[in-house]
Amino acid sequence: PATDRLTAPEAPHLAFLAACAAALDEGEAAAALAAEVKRRDPGFTVGKYLATLHYRRPEDREHHRRALLQAGLPQ
Repeated sequence: PATDRLTAPEAPHLAFLAACAAALDEGEAAAALAAEVKRRDPGFTVGKYLATLHYRRPEDREHHRRALLQAGLPQ
C-alpha cells in the first residue's frame, strides 16, 4: 500500500492508520498506533485532527471520527 512508502510518518498519518486498523477490527494494531500518536503529539485530539480535514459528506467525517475514538485517541 501507499502507506508503506511513508519514510517518516507523523502523528496525523499514524492517526489515520489507527482509525483504519480500528475500522478493520484490528484492535491491537489500532491501540499501538494510537499510543504512538499520543507519544509523538501529547496534545493530539480527534477534534483538532478532524478540523484539518475536509469532507464533502458529514457521514464520512463521522465514520472517521468514530474509528479514531475506537482506536483509543482522545476526543
